[in-house]
Amino acid sequence: MKLLKPIIILLISSVCLSCGYRTAPEPYQTVSVDLPKIKDVKLNFRGEALYIRWSLPVKELQKKSKPLAPIKKELSSSLTSIDYFRINIYKKQSQCYSCKSKLEGIIRVYPQTKKIESEPISWKNETEPFIWNQNESHYELGIPSDIYLNNIDIGHSLFTIDFVRVNGDLSTVTNQIEPVKPIKIPLPVVQVKKRVLDKNKGFFLYLSWQPQYETVRHVIAENGNLVTQDRFYGLNLYRINKYGFPKVEYSVNSEPLREGTFSLSDFHEALLYGRYVDRYGNESEKVLIFNGEY
Repeated sequence: MKLLKPIIILLISSVCLSCGYRTAPEPYQTVSVDLPKIKDVKLNFRGEALYIRWSLPVKELQKKSKPLAPIKKELSSSLTSIDYFRINIYKKQSQCYSCKSKLEGIIRVYPQTKKIESEPISWKNETEPFIWNQNESHYELGIPSDIYLNNIDIGHSLFTIDFVRVNGDLSTVTNQIEPVKPIKIPLPVVQVKKRVLDKNKGFFLYLSWQPQYETVRHVIAENGNLVTQDRFYGLNLYRINKYGFPKVEYSVNSEPLREGTFSLSDFHEALLYGRYVDRYGNESEKVLIFNGEY
């Protein structure tokens, strides 16, 4: 009887601590410890779409990853050896804080073919739900807001990202990122003065705009006093070549512009667009600033 008492107490304690919710068993997945995980993961709005952005750690992948078995020549580089990326969508167990989040679905993106698959999610109001862009080792997946709001449970969902190589190796997942509600950002109004210079110097654009107020921030001055400063939306500029396909956006400025003036030289055969950006990296809809005609 003395031996049974500790066992009975232990059983009662485990029942009391249990929340009563069970998560579905998850299949065991073998993760390759030699593969680095995806980096620079960001989740921002651009106009009416939610964008998930990330970068592939190319140098780390070249150093740490095992050499691939002989495969097609066009799939042999570190960048093209990625078979597909996975965006894993989880749902929090809100009534059970000790339970694991439940896997709701997976979005697979194949960078070689730009094919996108999702399972087992059946996207409501699906028209053309995904927007895919890639530039060297940087990637982004856009989900329009109507699709996003009708399919993702904001406040109860989590995303992680990993990738699978063509030989089947699976990377470690990223940290969890939590989706947010859409953010409305005003549209920029930019004045353009254009000038054709001589043949050697090409074309010149002078841009000016009235910075748009975003919020106020509190900073500590050199004398130790707390002062307030107005913070304005930054302006991001994008160039799209008028000729050729696909119509890829190229960033003109590396950091948001906040001074209200900016100049571009040798700008021709391209369209110039602008977006306001807030302090969190969310952008407005794009606005055409210059149509490429002098």
